[in-house]
Amino acid sequence: MKQEYRSSSPAVWYPHDTSEAWRLKEAFAADSQYIAGGTLLRTWWESGTAEPPRHLISLNSIPGLSGVTLHEHYLMIGSQTTLAGIRYNTAAARYAPLLVEACRVIAAPSVRNLATIGGNISSMVGDSLPALLALHADLLWFNGSQTEAVPLEAWLAEAETRSGSAALLTHIRIPLHGIRLKTAEEVVHEKRLYEGDDVLPVGYEVKRLSAYDKVGRREAFTPSVVTTAIMGDITEEGRLANVCVAAGGGQTPPSRLRAPESVLEGRLLSDAELLHALYEAVYTDFDPVGDAFAGREYRRLTAAGLLTAAVWKSAKGMAREEDSGCC
Repeated sequence: MKQEYRSSSPAVWYPHDTSEAWRLKEAFAADSQYIAGGTLLRTWWESGTAEPPRHLISLNSIPGLSGVTLHEHYLMIGSQTTLAGIRYNTAAARYAPLLVEACRVIAAPSVRNLATIGGNISSMVGDSLPALLALHADLLWFNGSQTEAVPLEAWLAEAETRSGSAALLTHIRIPLHGIRLKTAEEVVHEKRLYEGDDVLPVGYEVKRLSAYDKVGRREAFTPSVVTTAIMGDITEEGRLANVCVAAGGGQTPPSRLRAPESVLEGRLLSDAELLHALYEAVYTDFDPVGDAFAGREYRRLTAAGLLTAAVWKSAKGMAREEDSGCC
């Protein structure tokens, strides 16, 4: 473990593994903070929103906390993976496009090259959170002796009570709902059938309703006013199933919107009354925090419009597919 002192600056510690990092956080408690990219923390310190702690515990020297790996039933993302690293990762693009889109529109490219997904989550208002909620993500926390999986939704609900915890976020786990990866035997068999094909085929996928949207005060490089995400399956009959709707933005803690989910669940995507019912449900259920730039009412209307438009686009695309299939 190395320690670095700077005049009138926090002491910076460089633990070699998660156990050492956790012990440092336990020892220094509220006088310390984990840090990796530090992009948001520096913004808070420079604006006076927060005071720098006496000790910074750098996670940059700890192996195994970055990268994206594909498993049979889930996608695993290291907490120290940069937003740019997720944006350009092929497995993430294939199995978590909502998250990839969220990472694409967060801040500027130079920030995305440094900022980590773990830092965005730990802020509790990061623009990746609605996408991760819609993806039913779990957070993996090291508590000093073992790693515990906590659903993101549950963690957000209890985050204030855990503010003094030394637990270290190590990975984000995203289940592969509606997707079955090929077994080793199937891959070998198909490789023999399609010799020379560089891309090994994946199993089946259900049709999906999937959309992530962000509205800011300008087109790019801006804090969000509203962020929304929606994910659901579309059955062969054209009905919506397993729907998850989430929204946040600005200083509004992201959350799932249960009323819109209930409106959509089991309904035909082509139902003429669906869009109006969805708009009303989002407007009623979403309870954002207003500020000097965008009031509560504006944010509610914007969220309702974004999510309704997402469902309308999906319905339009499905109708187009059906029309082309009939010709």
